Amino acid sequence: MNEFIIVPGIGGSGEAHWQTRWQRANPAMRRFSPASWEQPDLDDWIGALDAAVAAANAPPVLISHSLGCLLVAHWQLVSKDACAGAFLVAVPDPASQAFPASVRGFAGAPAGRLRFPSLIVASS
Repeated sequence: MNEFIIVPGIGGSGEAHWQTRWQRANPAMRRFSPASWEQPDLDDWIGALDAAVAAANAPPVLISHSLGCLLVAHWQLVSKDACAGAFLVAVPDPASQAFPASVRGFAGAPAGRLRFPSLIVASS
């Protein structure tokens, strides 16, 4: 059975957020734990995701939202850990004026394919 790691964006996905609801409904889901949900730091978030993936009993599926999607793109370039796949919801556009200046370090995510199967869910 696959393990799942919830990878929220800024704020960590509150109590009513779909990621939190999924996590409560499925004991195989757990959330990665960066030092701060409100002041994301790319290096810290990469380290926290790497620790969560390394702690899994088998390659996990990453379930990411918003800034968490950009984290997954950066993480997969620097980590040697295996990942079964990724579900990427609402990938933000770092070139958008709405993209927070406080997380510009997450911009410049690599273009191209991830090294594991993935599905992007988006709307306009």
